[in-house]
Order: sequence, then C-alpha cells, then structure tokens
Amino acid sequence: MKQGTTLQEMIWSLKGQEHVAKDYMLGAPRLSYEMAETLPPIETNSDALNGLLASIATDFDGQPVLGDLESPEAQMAPHLVIDGDRSLRPNRVFHQQMASQLGIPYQYYRKQHAAHPEDLCRDVNSWLQDTEVVNNTQRPVHGDRTVRTMGNTARAFLSSKYRRLDNFPLLLAVLDRLGGMGVDQDNILSCSITDRKMYLKLVTPRLEGDVGKGDIVQAGIEVTNSEVGQGSLSVRPLIYRLVCLNGAVMAAGGVKKTHIGASQIGDESNGWEIYSDETMKIADKAFFAQVGDVVEHTLSKEVFNMKLDQIRAANTDEITVEIPKAVEELASTYRLSETESDMVLNNFIASKNMTTWGMANAVTLTSQSEDVSYERATELEHIGGQIVEDILNG
Repeated sequence: MKQGTTLQEMIWSLKGQEHVAKDYMLGAPRLSYEMAETLPPIETNSDALNGLLASIATDFDGQPVLGDLESPEAQMAPHLVIDGDRSLRPNRVFHQQMASQLGIPYQYYRKQHAAHPEDLCRDVNSWLQDTEVVNNTQRPVHGDRTVRTMGNTARAFLSSKYRRLDNFPLLLAVLDRLGGMGVDQDNILSCSITDRKMYLKLVTPRLEGDVGKGDIVQAGIEVTNSEVGQGSLSVRPLIYRLVCLNGAVMAAGGVKKTHIGASQIGDESNGWEIYSDETMKIADKAFFAQVGDVVEHTLSKEVFNMKLDQIRAANTDEITVEIPKAVEELASTYRLSETESDMVLNNFIASKNMTTWGMANAVTLTSQSEDVSYERATELEHIGGQIVEDILNG
C-alpha cells in the first residue's frame, strides 16, 4: 500500500493548521484578481506544518509551488485579493472552483492563466462584480461565498452553504473510537494530506479470514474527508491482503456525509472573518460521535464476513477471455492509463490467479508503483474493490 506521511506528523500538522488557516464569508464583489509576485508558502517552526502548507500550495497539475521561479516575469501571476488588501495565491483546487462557479471553461481558464494572465484577471473581475435586478433591487449575480485559506494560499472557493467538517476533530474522533476497540497506531497502514483530501487507512488483526490457500485478508477501514469541497466525508470498508500488502477499498457497507448545510452568512453585503463558531462546534461534536459509531460498525465481524464472502466468490470467478483482452476491457471500463494498463497486465500474468480476485489484486498492486501519486493510488484501491463488488451485479 502506498505510504504517505506518519500519523504523528499528520496530527502535528493538523493541530498547527488552526494558527495559519482562516475562512472568509463574504459577497463575491469584495473579491478581485490582481497580478502580483508569486507568494511562496509561509515558513513556520514546525516541519510537519511546513509540509502541509507546501502540499496545499499546488499548481494546475497538483505539483507543489515553491515560489523560487527563475525570472522576474515568471513570478507574476493572478492572485486573489480580499477587500483590496489581503493577497493570496490560488492553488489548483481554487482555480477549478473559481472557473466552475463563474462558468469559465477550465481549459480556456488554464490557457489564459499561462498566456494572457492580465486578460484573465480582467474577465474574472468583471464576472465577480456582475449584478442583476431582483425585485427591483440590484444584487450581485454570484452572491455570498466561503473562501478557505491557509498561509498564503487560497485553497477553496465555495458556496455559503458549505458546512465545514474539518480534518483535525474528525481524526481525533476516529482515533478515540479506535482506541476503545483495541486498534492502535501500529495498525495504521497509511495516511496522507493533499490539497484535496485527508486519508487514513488502517487494519485490525482481530478480524481475518482465508480467501484461498495461504491467502489471508484482514478487516480495515478507509476514512477520507475534504475541507475544500472535493468529496464527502466517508468511512469505507478496506480489505488488506497480507501476501502482498495490498488494500482494496469497498463501497458497500460504508457511509458518506456531504458538506452542505444552511447558509452560514446573514446580510450578504457584510461578510466577516470566522475565528470561532461555538454553535457549529457543538453540532460537529455530536456528528463526529456518530462517525465513531460508523467506524465501529464498519470494522464489525458482520461487515467483514460480508466482504469476505464477496472476495471468495471473486476468487472462484474464472476469467475466460484472453488475458490481454480482459485487461483491455478493464482499462476501458475503469479509465486506466496506458502505463497503468501495462502494469496491471504484468501483475495479472505474474500472479497466476486468473480470476476476478486476481485481476483486482493486479490493480491494487499497481497502486504501489513509485510513479503513481497518493491520490491515484487510492483511486486504484477503490477500483480493486469495485471489481470485486461488480461481480454481484452480473
């Protein structure tokens, strides 16, 4: 299974995040795009927090931006400006959300950013300031927005109805419940934080079973959350194969929670910076207690046995078409790249297990490649689980 950071580093970075993360709820007309010198991630006294700040300061392709560009001309780029004085560098998530909410085709947005950034600033500002008449009153077209920031990075551009379910209290709630179940830090398989999501993957040796001769699997869970509108908070069953240290994440038996709630802003003309919200904290505490219940259920013997039965069925489901054809169809169905398809083919042949379970493991083994990002590795683990579950659907 692909490794990210250590659990302790993730805890330290998330705890330190509260000192460098700020949210703004305000009307779109109070925002603007302006050309400015590229802002590098801020430096703190914590290596773990510095790592988090670097991981969320990404370019269009998701790569970290260090700010040490070679020429002065290259250092100028569109920045988000709040109320005319707070300048922030948008990351890839913010760019995508800004383009989407303003109705700008993303490929066009990217090209303008690279070739004609001043024109992009002009266009964005025009749309941000756009108004319409509603009930004989001139109102902003785009209304209220939540802007999430961390350090010098604008990391999300969201609706005012977006409900913050942050990573640190979620992680503490999950770890607290796991501790009561006898699952400790030694059972953490992998964890990571990207500019899109937090990931936590763990296993419990108290629940294991045979898929076939010498093929032992253990029960686990994957917990993911996005603070920036890139997916639901989810808890899903994970099956961990000891023979090759692969993990397949299953969809059925898990729970998702979206981040949509009532609008969290009043008068749209008077936004404010959020420092604390005791009402939301109380509501979140109750919600995270429910997440703990879901964690316990997902790691139950009942759910594990259901998944084990599915895997055993997949291990007897022989693939009858020619191997290259089977992998080609798989790549088309699950949108694997040519490189990934080649790796799956090699893994599948080497496994000598010509079943659906063998194919699923060929995919999850591909996730361990050095050339695969953590996010893509997780997607491949999900595909491995989906391959097993899909045999029930014919």
